[in-house]
Order: sequence, then C-alpha cells, then structure tokens
Amino acid sequence: MKNMLIGAISLAIPLCAYSQAHVDTLSNGVELKEVVVNATPIISKADRKLLIPNAEQIKGAVNGVDLLRKLNVPSLIVSPIDQSIKLASSGKVDLRINGRAVSDNEIQRIDPATVMRVEYHDNPSLRYGDAEVVIDFIVKNPTSGGSYYTNVTQGLNRGYHDDYHNLTLNYKKSEFSIQNNFQPRWDLGQWRDNTEYFTRSDGSKYERIEEGEKANANRITNWSAISYCFTDPDKQLLWVQARAYLENNKHSDYKGVLTNTDTGERFKMGDINSNRSINPALDIYYQRNIKNNQLLMFNVVGTITPSESKRNYLEYAIGEDDEVSNVPTVDILTNVKGTNYRLVAEADYEKAWQNSRFTGGARYTGSWSKSEYAELDQESRTHWDNVYAFGEYWRRIDGKVDLTVGAGVVYNKNITGDVATSSFYVRPKLNLRYKASKASTFRLNFSAYGNAPSISQLTNVRQQIDNAQVSVGNAKLKDYTTYRTQLQYELTKGAFYGYLRSTYRYSHKPIMEYKYWEGQNIISSYANHKNAHVFNHEAHLALNNWKNWVSANVYVGLNRYIMHGNDYTHTYNNYYWNGYVEVSHWGWSIGAQVQSNYKSLWGESISGGESAHIIALMYQYKRAVFMLGCMNPFSNDFKVESENRNRYAGYKRTSYLRATQKLCVLGVRWNINWGRKHNSGAKRLNNEGSSESVKAAGKG
Repeated sequence: MKNMLIGAISLAIPLCAYSQAHVDTLSNGVELKEVVVNATPIISKADRKLLIPNAEQIKGAVNGVDLLRKLNVPSLIVSPIDQSIKLASSGKVDLRINGRAVSDNEIQRIDPATVMRVEYHDNPSLRYGDAEVVIDFIVKNPTSGGSYYTNVTQGLNRGYHDDYHNLTLNYKKSEFSIQNNFQPRWDLGQWRDNTEYFTRSDGSKYERIEEGEKANANRITNWSAISYCFTDPDKQLLWVQARAYLENNKHSDYKGVLTNTDTGERFKMGDINSNRSINPALDIYYQRNIKNNQLLMFNVVGTITPSESKRNYLEYAIGEDDEVSNVPTVDILTNVKGTNYRLVAEADYEKAWQNSRFTGGARYTGSWSKSEYAELDQESRTHWDNVYAFGEYWRRIDGKVDLTVGAGVVYNKNITGDVATSSFYVRPKLNLRYKASKASTFRLNFSAYGNAPSISQLTNVRQQIDNAQVSVGNAKLKDYTTYRTQLQYELTKGAFYGYLRSTYRYSHKPIMEYKYWEGQNIISSYANHKNAHVFNHEAHLALNNWKNWVSANVYVGLNRYIMHGNDYTHTYNNYYWNGYVEVSHWGWSIGAQVQSNYKSLWGESISGGESAHIIALMYQYKRAVFMLGCMNPFSNDFKVESENRNRYAGYKRTSYLRATQKLCVLGVRWNINWGRKHNSGAKRLNNEGSSESVKAAGKG
C-alpha cells in the first residue's frame, strides 16, 4: 500500500462575532418569554430549535463535529470516521458558525467548551435560499491566545487519507487564521454492471449488456483559507477571507465487456475520465449594529473557476476466438475547458421588538461562463443574472402560538449563445407553531423556492456519449418553482425527542430529462415538463445522553414520487431507515451506524443511495481522541444502484467502489488552546461563492 501521509498547517476560519440583541436570547438556562427546563436537550422555538450541550457532552468531545454527533441532531447523519455531516434525504445542509456559512472542515475546529448552543433550523428563513436544514453553532469569541487543531486519518487497507490542520491567533479585537484540508484517494478500484435497453422508432428492441471489470479511481482535493476579522463588540464587525478549493479527479475509469443482443457482437469497452478545477474566492463581510435592536449586514463574494474535463470512450471488437482488435471501432474523445466568473452581493436589515422581528434584504448573483470543446472546435457562452429581494415578519401571538409570514421576489435572466430567457416569480412563506403543552408542539409550514438550470443543462454543444447516444443541453430552459407544505408533531420529554412529519412538494414546469430518436442516435437533453409530486412521511425517535452513557436515534421514512413528463408518467415508492447508537464511559466510546439505501426518482431516473454500516472505537485522553473505525466491515458487496425508465433508451446500472468495502482507518484528533478569554456574539450573513464548471458528458 502506498504511503501518503501528507499534511499542511493552517490558520482556521474565524469565529469572530458580535453581541446580538435577539428576542429569544438564552441566558443562564432561562429563555425570555418562555420557561426552559434544564433537563430538556432540545428547546423548540418558532423558527428553530435550541440544543444546549451539557457538561458531559462538552467534556466528551474535542471538536464541533464530535459535539454535533453527541447532541443527536434530528435528521442528521454525522460520521465518526470521516467527520461528514449530511441528511439521509441528500438535501442541502447549511452549516454555520455564529451565522456565517462554513464547510464541514470548519465545524471540526470548534472547541466544544466555547459552544453556548446549537441552533437547528428545519424550516429555514427566506434568507437561507433552498437549504433544507440549517445548523448554526453559537460560540464565544476569543479575545486573546490561540488554538491549534489537527485531524489525521489514515486508511489501513485502502488508499484513503485525510489531513486537516488549523491555527488561530487572537489579539484584542483582531483574529488571524489559516487552515488547510488535504484529502488524497488512490487505487480505489471501481466497476459497474450496466444493461441498456433500446427501442427503435419502428418498435424493435435490443440491449447492450456491460459486464464490468475493475478499473482505476484516483482523486485529490485540497481546501485552503486565510482570514482576518476585526470585532468591535456591539458596534461593528469586518471579516475578510481569501480561500481556494482544488479538485483533481485524475482517474474515474470504467472497463468491461459489451454484448449487443441485436447482433451478438462483443466489444472490449473503456470509459476513461478525468477532470480538475480550482475555485479561488474573496469574501468580504461588514456588519453594523444600530441602536434599538437593529442590524445592517453586507456581504460581497467574488470567484473565478477555471476547469478542464476529459473523456475518452473506446470500444474494441472481440472476435469469435476471443481475440481483441487493436483498432477501436468506437473512439470518442471529449475535452472541455471552461472558465466561470461569479459575483454575489447582498444587503440585509433586521429589527427586533419584544415579541416580534422583521428581516428584509436583497441579493444579486451574476455568473459569466465560457466553455471550449477542443475536439468539436465549438464554444459555449452563458450569462446568468439573478435578483432576489425578500421580507419576513415573525410575531409571538400568545404563549402558545407564534406566526411567521414572508415573501420573496425573484428575477432571473439567462443568455446562452444568442438565446435569452427570463422569468419572474414570488416565494411566499408561512410558518405556524402551536405549543399544545411544554412537551408537545405542532407546526404547519408552507414555502416556495426557485430552481434555475445549470450551465451543463443550458449548453447547446452536442457531445457523443457512445456510438448510439448524444448529449446536448437546451438554451431555452426556464426556471421553475417548487412549493413545499409540511405538517409536523414534536414531543420532547426529558432525554427523549421524537417527531412525526409529512411533507408534500409540488414542482411546476420542472426541468427534467428528455430523450428522442434523431436518425440513428438517441438524443439526451432537458426540457420543462408538466409537473412533479414528491410525498415524504418520516418518524424519528432519539435518546439523548441517557445517564451520561448512551445516545441513540432511529428514523424510518417513506417517499412517493409521481413524475408527469411531457410524454411520460412515472411513479416510485422508496422506504428508508437509519439508526445510530453510541455508548461512552471512562473516556471510551463505541459507535455503530446502519443506513439503508435511500433512492429518489426525478424525471425518468432513479438515483440510488447507499446501504452502509459503520463501527468506530474511540478513546479520549485530555484534548485528544484516538479512533479505530471500519466502514462496511461485514459486506463484500457495497454498491449503488440506479435506473432510467425512458421508453427509447433506459438502463439498469449497479456501480461498485472497492474503497468502501471493509475500509479500516486509524485516526487522531487533537485540539490545543492557550491563553483564551472570550466574548460571545454572532455574525449573521454569508454567501457561498462557489462556481459551476461543465464536464464531459458520460454514463456515470
């Protein structure tokens, strides 16, 4: 096994903050206008839940991810091995520190002793865009000293390595920080079994059956940032960060033998893929506190993303004597070089009264991209403008009822080549909460959000996938709106927390795939279709830090999908479940997680999740944690299944990745602090300036 223990020291993203005047500020276990029971781990509010870590949870964690796992946050899957934070539903999780959006890495560097509370938004404000869940750590702001945090994890039987380092220095009102996260993966080994179904325009049918062989998969990612923060408590805050994210997928290859049932011919197939991109960004934030509980917030983010994506698809004929031809019968080479520029500028205002709060703001997002297709000698240019303005008002009606109403307006304009499209829509929001008792709460939520086409969906350049299939975008695509209604019942009783939730999503004129015959080729494109319906029912039960030994959670759910395309209708049901239990005592912890296969239908494609199980043994000595973990230790058949139900060109595909089969890792996490003094506060506004890039079309 290759030896790749590579590390880099970094200065962490700041936890700079300000003293916030908020209607529901928590102080010494008592919440204004509402009684807080100290034994209750989750306190339900109108627009979020407050999770208060106890002394044992703080003592048993060395970083923010550890603490989040011990807090048993509803619906979250927090891995004790790779420190990832995600939803089982694959929805967007917006992670924040004192109101500022951050990555998983930055959550790692949080000292649990500085955490005052964790705010969990399962019905986020209009400010948060299309995030399904927002997790916000409210921490104390250091005014002196410094901290160093490192997390090094090495695979014992696979090419797997994580290397994260972070250093922060504080002096009075200033904070300097730098950090770096390096993640190489090598010799992973991947393959797929793929059966494609074709129906010609005359009604005749045939199949192409791909029997996979192990191929190479190597990649490297690196994220770095350097930051400065100036905080004048109760007055103003200035935060500046320069960062860059590098992704280099050297190999993502597939090999196998293809059999054409129509002719009986066999081919040796190779699908060789690579792509790389770098995303530097400059992020500037300024906040001004005004008297009478008023805030002004400004944020500007600029990014540039150069990228390159290559794909070489090859087929070699296999003779009756099993000899493979030296000359390919199919040789498709695609090389896409692109550059994307992105600018985000936002201004928000907030005013709080004793029993109410108003938030309003506006945001502009501009994107300019150019993609060059070398082998095709073609170029695609896209310009996208988005203007968003919103207003939101929350009011406590009485001791049991509170209400949030709001609306956002969105204007989009896309220009791809010579084709221009524009759209305007409204994003309403309603959130009604009723506290039936100290333990029981009912919620009714309604909201709407917009969905814009991606650069790849808009490009009009034709890319050959294989000898029968062509991929091309549609420059005439229009934005669409998704409406979301949710009814939820929650019960909080001592160490127990549970909920029953039903959610309905309706998308009007959604962008979904569209396939059709053109001569001898199947064209894969996109179109605005009729509508899409998604029903979700979920139950969750958690036991939080029972007797300071045991934490556990389990949830089960059912999804039902109904897709009404322009020329098709598909339905699909998916049952899923997830469970996690952790036992901690005398510095030792053992955690076990089991996750079922979560699948979703969109358009005509069923995307497969992963059935996985994890076991981790951890030992904490002072501010260090030593970990031995295994992913899927009892499985030799880790796979992800997917399906396409198109009547002309569908498929059933199973993808395998050797790296996650019986992967064992050894890791150490260490957090060092010195000379710390703290002030509390929060930064409230942030925009992520990540940009898109176009990749060579393939089968995946």
